[in-house]
Formats: sequence, C-alpha cells, structure tokens
Amino acid sequence: MLIPALLLALSSPSHAAFEPFAVEIVHILPTPQELADAMRTGTREDRLAAVNRAAGLLGGFDSAGQRIVVWSLREQAESSSAPGEVRGRAFLVLGEQVGWLKDDMTKRDAIETLLGALEATPGDSREGYRRHALKGLWAAADRLPQDARLEDRVGSALTVLVSSSDGVERTMALLGLNDLLRSRPSVLELHRPTRGALVSALLDPIASSPSAFCTDGRRNDDERQAALRVLADIAWASADASARMRVRDIMVSVAQLDSNPAVRRYADYWSRAIRG
Repeated sequence: MLIPALLLALSSPSHAAFEPFAVEIVHILPTPQELADAMRTGTREDRLAAVNRAAGLLGGFDSAGQRIVVWSLREQAESSSAPGEVRGRAFLVLGEQVGWLKDDMTKRDAIETLLGALEATPGDSREGYRRHALKGLWAAADRLPQDARLEDRVGSALTVLVSSSDGVERTMALLGLNDLLRSRPSVLELHRPTRGALVSALLDPIASSPSAFCTDGRRNDDERQAALRVLADIAWASADASARMRVRDIMVSVAQLDSNPAVRRYADYWSRAIRG
C-alpha cells in the first residue's frame, strides 16, 4: 500500500524532488518482452531468474503479455539446449500459473506442454522432466479451461501414472486426479474410457484385496490416503450404485485394517458418507 500512496503524493508539484525515485520504482518490474528476452539470450543465472520472476508477475500482465511469457516458458521447458534447472522450473511455473492466465488458448498451450512431457517417449529429452511436468499438471488440474478434449487428456495422463513404478509419481498423479474430479465431477461420466481405465488401475486392484492395499510396502501413508480420495471421487460422481457400494466396502475394510490412524479415520468417514 506504500507505493500507491507515494505515487499519489508525487502527483503534487511540491514533491517534484522525489520524481527520480518514482521513475526508478516504475522500472523495477520487467515487461513481458524483457522477461522473454532474458529467458532466450541470458546466462543460466539470468534465465533462471527470469523464469522465477515470471512466476510472480505473470498474473499481472494482460493477455498479450501473458502469451509472450508463456511462449518463452514453453520454449525453455522443451528445449534440449536449455539448462536443466531452467527447464524443470519452467515446467513447474507453466502449471502453477494456469489459474492466473486470462486467455483459454494460452491455458491450453501451457497444459499441452506439460502433457507433451508426460507422453514423451524414450530418447526424448523431455522424459527426464516428467516429475516436474507432473507436479505442474497437478497444480493445474482444477484450473483447466472448459474443454472436454483437454479434460479427457489430462484425466487419461494422470490415470496412466497411477500405475507408475515410482511412488512419488503415483502420489502426485492421484492428488492431481483428486483435484480434477473435485472441480469437474462430470469427467468420469463424460469420458467413459478414462473412467474404465481408472477403475481398472485403482478400484479393481484395491477391491480385490483391501488388506494387500493396506500392507503394501510400496505405498506410504500419503499415497494410500490419496488413493482413497480418488475412490471417494469415483463414488461421489458415479451414477452406478454398484460402483458406490464397491467403494464403500473398500472404505469399511481400510477403516479396520490400515496401520495409520489418519488413513483409518478418512476411510471411516467415507464408509459412512457413501450411500447406495
């Protein structure tokens, strides 16, 4: 609140002596093009600083300025010649800032960049940044533009990673699905292939042996609770009473069997909340 007050005071001729200071304040913040130029031609330190500054400034730019910055972030994320820490941070910023973007096309471009990294094949330099892209997609999952095709692609990409051999990836994918399904509960009904894949990847294995789920050494407490959140989303959004009952049965078992009190409490709550 100090800067607006100072600038108001500077409008008075009696404060002319402070005008150089006011000009200096105005020029502290870079323009979108200055950020883009720093990302493209600066040193490694300059590029990383520009990406970090973009994270704090992007929401304040107009649509045209946001497009310039997002394009440059995409360029850094996808370029095999960009420094590694710059690429990783660019993927994260693209996802974290989706909610601040004013134009749906710019949002789609940011999310397509993240999906491209998750779908990268072996040998593609983006493959090494899958965790960064996944964390970005998790951050963006509940801020997608109204686009049924994009919703389906995001849901499909996250569902694939529910079966990842990497526990961190599995947990982030589950949390991303939870955010997506809470914000767009119609996704599972509108996109039946995604629903079927999610049931096969998560609901069926847990329903077949809740005790194995509770004692699986590969799954830490956070992952198990994240999995239960997505199962609750499936039950909440499903028009199929049998699916809801399957989820409730899982919750009843986990509430009795899991070793972690927080996981048991969460399961117990949903075992009571889900109705046929």
